[in-house]
Amino acid sequence: MIQSSDPTHDKSPSLALRRQPVFVAPRNRDAWSTIRGFVYQADLTIERWLHLEPEQELQLECGEDIDMVSQYVQDGVEERLLEQVKHREENVTLKHNSALSALANAIEHRQNNPEKQLLFRFTTNAHVGKERLSPFPGNSPGISVWERLRRAGVVSSHWPSLSM
Repeated sequence: MIQSSDPTHDKSPSLALRRQPVFVAPRNRDAWSTIRGFVYQADLTIERWLHLEPEQELQLECGEDIDMVSQYVQDGVEERLLEQVKHREENVTLKHNSALSALANAIEHRQNNPEKQLLFRFTTNAHVGKERLSPFPGNSPGISVWERLRRAGVVSSHWPSLSM
């Protein structure tokens, strides 16, 4: 048997493996962000379950990602908190697709369930972003303005009177 000192002629498996070209996967084939989103939603679901009141139940993937349903025995009215959960790497604004989708879903739920008492929650790990051309005073981010209105009771008190 002839042996060569030239490593390019070496047929040993270790060198053959090292010389293999690196596999290049197609773009957008990485499922990491999808899996991370499922884990985020599962963690949040467990947290919601641990804080349920006796008259509440969770329904998953029913109206939204997590629905917390409360039965009021006195008047028999069902209150449903529909929560959409999104794990995002980028900042979110009111113009972001996920926020617009959540608002559109809320309107659709209201239209389809006029007899139900519905509440809506959009939960995300994302930071609040600022719209490029904010129409709000002081160039404030739209989500910050929305949150101030919600905390002041303006959004919830006017929501039922909105025509849809």
